[in-house]
Amino acid sequence: MSSHSANAVTKKEMTVHGRTGRRNGLLRALLMLSLAVIMVFASLSTGLGWVIDPAILKTFQDGVVNAHLGQEVRINSKDYALHSQVVIRDEEDRPKSLKDLARGTEVKFHLKTGKIDEIIIMLPE
Repeated sequence: MSSHSANAVTKKEMTVHGRTGRRNGLLRALLMLSLAVIMVFASLSTGLGWVIDPAILKTFQDGVVNAHLGQEVRINSKDYALHSQVVIRDEEDRPKSLKDLARGTEVKFHLKTGKIDEIIIMLPE
Protein backbone atom coordinates (compact mmCIF):
# COMPACT_ATOMS: atom_id res chain seq x y z
CA MET A 1 0.00 0.00 0.00
CA SER A 2 1.48 3.33 -0.97
CA SER A 3 1.69 6.30 1.34
CA HIS A 4 -0.62 8.13 -1.03
CA SER A 5 -3.46 5.64 -0.50
CA ALA A 6 -2.83 5.63 3.27
CA ASN A 7 -3.17 9.42 3.29
CA ALA A 8 -6.37 9.18 1.20
CA VAL A 9 -7.94 6.81 3.72
CA THR A 10 -6.93 9.07 6.54
CA LYS A 11 -8.44 12.10 4.80
CA LYS A 12 -11.60 10.13 4.04
CA GLU A 13 -11.88 9.01 7.66
CA MET A 14 -11.35 12.59 8.81
CA THR A 15 -14.12 13.81 6.50
CA VAL A 16 -16.56 11.15 7.75
CA HIS A 17 -15.66 11.80 11.40
CA GLY A 18 -15.89 15.55 10.82
CA ARG A 19 -19.43 15.24 9.45
CA THR A 20 -20.43 12.92 12.27
CA GLY A 21 -18.93 15.27 14.81
CA ARG A 22 -20.82 18.24 13.36
CA ARG A 23 -24.05 16.25 13.26
CA ASN A 24 -23.57 15.18 16.88
CA GLY A 25 -22.81 18.78 17.82
CA LEU A 26 -25.99 20.00 16.13
CA LEU A 27 -28.05 17.29 17.82
CA ARG A 28 -26.50 18.13 21.17
CA ALA A 29 -27.26 21.85 20.67
CA LEU A 30 -30.85 21.06 19.65
CA LEU A 31 -31.30 18.88 22.72
CA MET A 32 -29.93 21.60 25.00
CA LEU A 33 -32.23 24.19 23.40
CA SER A 34 -35.23 21.87 23.83
CA LEU A 35 -34.39 21.32 27.49
CA ALA A 36 -34.03 25.06 28.04
CA VAL A 37 -37.46 25.70 26.50
CA ILE A 38 -39.04 22.97 28.64
CA MET A 39 -37.44 24.42 31.77
CA VAL A 40 -38.75 27.91 30.98
CA PHE A 41 -42.30 26.66 30.48
CA ALA A 42 -42.09 24.48 33.59
CA SER A 43 -41.02 27.45 35.68
CA LEU A 44 -43.83 29.57 34.28
CA SER A 45 -46.46 26.98 35.03
CA THR A 46 -45.26 26.31 38.58
CA GLY A 47 -43.25 29.21 39.91
CA LEU A 48 -44.78 32.20 38.22
CA GLY A 49 -47.96 30.50 37.13
CA TRP A 50 -50.23 31.32 34.25
CA VAL A 51 -51.95 34.52 35.18
CA ILE A 52 -55.64 34.64 34.29
CA ASP A 53 -56.52 36.85 31.32
CA PRO A 54 -57.54 40.34 32.52
CA ALA A 55 -60.34 40.39 29.92
CA ILE A 56 -61.98 37.46 31.71
CA LEU A 57 -61.62 39.19 35.07
CA LYS A 58 -63.68 42.15 33.81
CA THR A 59 -66.78 39.93 34.02
CA PHE A 60 -66.10 39.19 37.70
CA GLN A 61 -67.03 41.18 40.80
CA ASP A 62 -64.48 42.15 43.46
CA GLY A 63 -64.90 41.34 47.10
CA VAL A 64 -63.57 40.25 50.45
CA VAL A 65 -64.75 37.04 52.11
CA ASN A 66 -66.53 37.71 55.41
CA ALA A 67 -67.55 34.11 56.12
CA HIS A 68 -67.91 30.69 54.57
CA LEU A 69 -71.10 28.90 55.63
CA GLY A 70 -71.41 25.43 54.06
CA GLN A 71 -72.73 25.94 50.51
CA GLU A 72 -72.86 29.70 50.97
CA VAL A 73 -70.21 32.35 51.20
CA ARG A 74 -70.55 35.89 52.53
CA ILE A 75 -68.67 38.41 50.40
CA ASN A 76 -68.81 42.15 51.11
CA SER A 77 -71.48 41.45 53.78
CA LYS A 78 -73.80 39.76 51.26
CA ASP A 79 -74.63 36.03 51.25
CA TYR A 80 -74.26 34.11 48.01
CA ALA A 81 -75.17 30.51 47.27
CA LEU A 82 -72.47 28.43 45.62
CA HIS A 83 -73.22 26.61 42.39
CA SER A 84 -72.94 22.83 42.81
CA GLN A 85 -70.02 22.81 40.36
CA VAL A 86 -68.29 25.95 41.67
CA VAL A 87 -64.71 26.35 40.44
CA ILE A 88 -62.25 27.83 42.91
CA ARG A 89 -58.75 28.77 41.82
CA ASP A 90 -56.14 31.39 42.50
CA GLU A 91 -55.10 34.10 40.07
CA GLU A 92 -52.25 31.89 38.83
CA ASP A 93 -54.88 29.33 37.80
CA ARG A 94 -54.02 26.78 40.50
CA PRO A 95 -56.98 24.80 41.87
CA LYS A 96 -58.18 25.76 45.34
CA SER A 97 -60.96 24.53 47.61
CA LEU A 98 -63.64 25.95 49.91
CA LYS A 99 -61.23 25.74 52.85
CA ASP A 100 -59.10 28.39 51.13
CA LEU A 101 -61.92 30.93 51.49
CA ALA A 102 -60.83 32.29 54.85
CA ARG A 103 -62.18 35.49 56.36
CA GLY A 104 -60.43 38.50 54.83
CA THR A 105 -59.47 36.71 51.59
CA GLU A 106 -59.67 38.99 48.56
CA VAL A 107 -61.57 37.35 45.73
CA LYS A 108 -63.10 37.93 42.35
CA PHE A 109 -66.30 36.01 41.73
CA HIS A 110 -68.69 35.30 38.88
CA LEU A 111 -72.45 34.88 39.23
CA LYS A 112 -74.48 32.54 37.07
CA THR A 113 -78.25 32.45 37.65
CA GLY A 114 -77.79 34.11 41.03
CA LYS A 115 -75.19 31.63 42.31
CA ILE A 116 -71.42 31.88 42.38
CA ASP A 117 -70.06 29.52 39.75
CA GLU A 118 -66.44 30.67 39.89
CA ILE A 119 -64.19 32.24 42.52
CA ILE A 120 -60.67 33.48 41.95
CA ILE A 121 -58.60 33.97 45.08
CA MET A 122 -56.38 37.00 44.68
CA LEU A 123 -52.83 36.47 45.89
CA PRO A 124 -51.22 39.00 48.21
CA GLU A 125 -48.77 41.25 46.40
